[in-house]
Amino acid sequence: MSKNWDFFISYASEDRAEAADPIELELTKRGFAVWLDHKTLAAPKELEAQIQKGLSECHFGVVILSPRFLEKDWPMREIDTLFAIESIEGRRRVVPLLHKMTTSELETRAPELHVRHPILTREGAERVCDQILERVLHSTDRSRQDQLGEFGTDELPRFRVPGQLKCMNSGCSWHPPADWPEFLHSSGPEFTFAKVGQQWCIVCCECKTPVGSITEDEAKQLAGQIRMGNLWARERKEKGDR
Repeated sequence: MSKNWDFFISYASEDRAEAADPIELELTKRGFAVWLDHKTLAAPKELEAQIQKGLSECHFGVVILSPRFLEKDWPMREIDTLFAIESIEGRRRVVPLLHKMTTSELETRAPELHVRHPILTREGAERVCDQILERVLHSTDRSRQDQLGEFGTDELPRFRVPGQLKCMNSGCSWHPPADWPEFLHSSGPEFTFAKVGQQWCIVCCECKTPVGSITEDEAKQLAGQIRMGNLWARERKEKGDR
């Protein structure tokens, strides 16, 4: 599938000078199209839409994991979106890097990321990019891929859209009565999306009943909208900066 970008670099702003910029420069020198926010964003408005577009239109996401990265909401939104799109496409597309922390520290703080065996940035931009390309070549050979379940990406993100989606299965315990007050906290079920046969569908998390069908491209857009638009059902400490 043709995409506008070879790589999307996700990082915390404190790691730009030492990690993000050198890696972007090295990949660009090698002829790749790289999405890096401060070089790619066209205008200060509609930032969420531009970032979401970059995430959905890249072949691979290079994620620079650091203590700062793990503390911030916005970078974590990006990695969640990349993993969701990865699961939709059925192939690995996230290349994790480890910056200013040890593998044991990452295992303690984020074991679900540790299992991806991040590349160490301290080896320098050239060596890091060599290893990135080795992993890219491996992941493009579908016959050699491992199962995506290693990270837990079998489960796609859950979301709520009160007043817009309702489960039509009368036997579902989440089915709201006709007079359900809108101000109540749980005004409807959680939804996710899954492949039903050859068709992607929005489904109720409680009873798995399909609510409506969507295309694969719409599923990828929805994966971004859930995180960027704060529809995410999983609670996180909100921090707006990178």
